[in-house]
Amino acid sequence: MAYFQALSIKGVDSGPCLLLVVNGHGYMFNAPEGIQRQLGESRRSPAKLRHIFMTRTSHCSVPGLIGLLMTLRDTPRGDQRIWVHGSEVITGLVMHAKYVLLFIAV
Repeated sequence: MAYFQALSIKGVDSGPCLLLVVNGHGYMFNAPEGIQRQLGESRRSPAKLRHIFMTRTSHCSVPGLIGLLMTLRDTPRGDQRIWVHGSEVITGLVMHAKYVLLFIAV
């Protein structure tokens, strides 16, 4: 079974976010600010996300990416990886945030 769900629409300070679910696995397009809250409100588990596609590098589409990755870091996923797809700007952003994303409090 496959379906699309709009998690957010373009607003004054937020960009659109679309979730594609195929056989229970999630594919997210863009990560605007507040995406974790919107996932919770739509009763979607971030643990099922496998791929995040960043289609833009604008201030409306990217702000929630690092927070979402931190949430996914703390979500039990077994050995599943999360893949982020985007431009070199997105790759650089994730690489610069890797120390925050890999931080484990003792």
